[in-house]
Amino acid sequence: MIAQNEELALQQQRQKSMEKKQKIKKHEQAREEDIMEKKKEAEKLKRFQELYEIEQTMSKQKKQEEKRNNMRAFQLGPYTPYSLTLDGSESFRDPGKLAAYLEEQTDKKEELISKTAAEAVAKKNKQRCEKEKMKAAMLRKLKYKKQEEKQNAAEMINASKAADFF
Repeated sequence: MIAQNEELALQQQRQKSMEKKQKIKKHEQAREEDIMEKKKEAEKLKRFQELYEIEQTMSKQKKQEEKRNNMRAFQLGPYTPYSLTLDGSESFRDPGKLAAYLEEQTDKKEELISKTAAEAVAKKNKQRCEKEKMKAAMLRKLKYKKQEEKQNAAEMINASKAADFF
């Protein structure tokens, strides 16, 4: 009878201990999820800031290019009717052709800048996705390991109960 009471008390103590461990694990998991969420938000904010900075840089470059083109057009203005050549082959006797050519060059540069910026953003997104996949895989492994530990603990308890029963 005393042995049975002791066994019952021991089982209750084990049960309380397991419940306490489970509470701690749940709390840790919730904390980890909160940390992951905060990291995601920080990365998202950082991405938006980078995009804003890229847009600002592109805008500045565009304004500077426009300013240079205007200065070139102004400085080359008197010489245009005679023999201004660009690329060694084409003569711009008409100021309209020169302006169109300069605008085309500006458009090409803007396109190149936007393409480069888009590639940079795509690369960062790909890296971020790979990191998230790795984190998710690690979390799955941890979860599986925890479940395995719980199962092993339950099997050990059942085995000790069976051994104590006989």
